[in-house]
Amino acid sequence: MTGCFALMVGAEGRVVGVDHIPELVDMSIKNIEKSVAASFLKKGSLSLHVGGKYSLSLMSSLPGIF
Repeated sequence: MTGCFALMVGAEGRVVGVDHIPELVDMSIKNIEKSVAASFLKKGSLSLHVGGKYSLSLMSSLPGIF
């Protein structure tokens, strides 16, 4: 799903995926690396992270994230 959002916002946008299960983040990264959204991951406009409520509250304080 995160890869689809990256395609929607384009190269000028920023997409951040957060999941609390590390294995799902790893699997997502591997799948995105094989997809048309791989360039967004390489350029850094798409990122995936392991986290939970605390991580989301930190990210929400960053400009341009939420």
